[in-house]
Amino acid sequence: QTLDETFGFGSCISFVVNLEMCRPAMASTALVSVRQLKPASCIYEVLSCGFGIQAFSRMHRHVLSYAAPQFRYHSTGRLLASCTSLLLLPWALSPRISKCDEAGKNVAEDDDDDFEFNFAKPPVVAAQIDMQTSVSTSGGLMTQSRPLADVVTSSTFSLPVERGWARDAHTPDDVARYMCDIISDRLPRNIAVSLNLDLYGAPLQRRGFQGWPSVDSSNPPAECRWWALPAPLPAILTLRKLEKPGQIGFLLGGLFCAGKPVLLHVKCEPLRVCDDEEGNERIDVRVTTTLEGLPLAGRAWIVGGRWWWKRVRLPFVSSIFEDFHKMLHEQMMVQSVAGLK
Repeated sequence: QTLDETFGFGSCISFVVNLEMCRPAMASTALVSVRQLKPASCIYEVLSCGFGIQAFSRMHRHVLSYAAPQFRYHSTGRLLASCTSLLLLPWALSPRISKCDEAGKNVAEDDDDDFEFNFAKPPVVAAQIDMQTSVSTSGGLMTQSRPLADVVTSSTFSLPVERGWARDAHTPDDVARYMCDIISDRLPRNIAVSLNLDLYGAPLQRRGFQGWPSVDSSNPPAECRWWALPAPLPAILTLRKLEKPGQIGFLLGGLFCAGKPVLLHVKCEPLRVCDDEEGNERIDVRVTTTLEGLPLAGRAWIVGGRWWWKRVRLPFVSSIFEDFHKMLHEQMMVQSVAGLK
């Protein structure tokens, strides 16, 4: 009785592939059984069982040596066996590949259907964003000084409130200070992404305002660079963390600031703790970003400076901060929870 009848094609071919590792006595027994198998059946079974190209080539060599010894002495026979193997390759693999693809698609669909994200605290119905922007300018030809502008943008976002746990021991003022650190850390990252700039020298994103190069530090500042202006060319924007008590933000530099030190402040203050329309408790926080001392028109400010500021520079700066405040209003209640005592 042959190995084919006893164990099936798969076991027989697996035994043939590992024939070189067998003892001589076992090899002599296997030769008699393999000779009774058809080469085409062996080829198809090796491919369908997934032994791969290496196993297929080894099986092909054994078939030529044992199952059809006459192929060993005739080059025509060896060529015919090789051509037959190549012709059977796509036909043998196609049903297996299609089944794998279908199984993979089914698994992916099942994963999508079964996935459910459980929030630590479900998002609340946020308060109105109430975004406000104000611009004030100073300097100019009348005062014989360089014209500068202050851009102030403020808005409101909401956070779900959690109570009852040991970690929920904060006041609304504590929550506002904590959120101010998080927002200050994310502001330059958001600016770099929105303008398609590369941010260098920034720390890993943490749950706070830590690791940024400070004003008093000798370390190089963090830089927002455009791909067309690599180092050592000047950066589009440089950032250093402010270290003065009561000030949270950055000292800005680079081409955007046109040689003037510009201050970027972030401030958060709690407004109220109330229930939303669905009865879930929330806290409303007012966030204010202030860009202080920004040149109106870069270095060439004498001719057409205010026109350039109103038509180009102000709309550009305002759109960046407005998009950032919209992001805070939409995403902060999903990413953070206020643990109040």
